[in-house]
Amino acid sequence: MQRAAIYATALALVTACRKDVPQVEVMPTTAAAGVPTAPKPVDHLAAGELVEGKEKILGLAVPREMKQQYFFGNEGLAVGEVEPELVANFVRARVSGGKLTVGASQTLFESVHVGADMRPLRIKIERAKGKCLLEVRDMTPPPPPPGPPAQTDAERWRRAGFDPNGKPIDPSQLK
Repeated sequence: MQRAAIYATALALVTACRKDVPQVEVMPTTAAAGVPTAPKPVDHLAAGELVEGKEKILGLAVPREMKQQYFFGNEGLAVGEVEPELVANFVRARVSGGKLTVGASQTLFESVHVGADMRPLRIKIERAKGKCLLEVRDMTPPPPPPGPPAQTDAERWRRAGFDPNGKPIDPSQLK
């Protein structure tokens, strides 16, 4: 008799679960205002992914975990206590073109561009004294010297202070 009651109860529960019950979405509310709040956004960062900071070197954003040490016209350096591999992945996602060389002690990005800026950059990432160094350098060639362009090899040699054989025109000018 007891077994029959247990089976009947179990059967009633199973059949009750099979009924289509309309699902009602319940939004969390704030206690004070009673106004529904939006669900919290899902984190969009992958494991170990770095976040952009406010600082930039030659247009390249610096990870928030790093601090800019210096910037002089065409070169800048940022330092931080973060893994170089993470910084290399951070940079890789923000540059285009050029050449990537990954070595045991450093990662080197050569002739890369940041966004629409077409200046060729050289970016070196390495570990030194327990810290990660991010060096960014503008590799744009300097402008040609003023004056009309030299037309012949002899003229170019003369402007450099040498004869066409590579000997100095005025040896007293050498240091």
